Amino acid sequence: MGAKHLAYVQECGTAAGEPEKAAGSKLRRWARAKGLTAGPSGYHYFGANDPPPMKDGDRYGYFSGVTVPPGVKPDGDVKVKVLPASTYAVVRFKGLYNIGSMWQTLYDWVDRSGEWSIAGHGLEELLAPMDADDVDKSPETMVFDLWLPICKSGVRKAT
Repeated sequence: MGAKHLAYVQECGTAAGEPEKAAGSKLRRWARAKGLTAGPSGYHYFGANDPPPMKDGDRYGYFSGVTVPPGVKPDGDVKVKVLPASTYAVVRFKGLYNIGSMWQTLYDWVDRSGEWSIAGHGLEELLAPMDADDVDKSPETMVFDLWLPICKSGVRKAT
């Protein structure tokens, strides 16, 4: 994937799903207000733990982001950063509760490949309309692409 501009909201919490829902809701409201959800736009709707929880009940962070055209400016809780160009290993699956095992599938693939190394922080892409307020209501039907940045072993890319 080439370099992309990402507008994102970062939230923290302790209850599973709390920061994810808060960040996603704020981001969707902002994107609707900016007209970024009208019609096909080729955006990616990403999220990721940042920082991840160390154990159940720990405070952790989550960001929810959407790729945007260059020139979109930060606004309130919404920040903007550039995702650098990278090669990604991607896996698609259905059901939120499969997310941990699917991340492990990607990590195992990299380990077994002998050719690739992890080159940065992975991203979770929710394949749902950006303007849907009910994206979190049916976890068993949610469809995701997990994006793990990789590089040839021995070649480390800046992330």
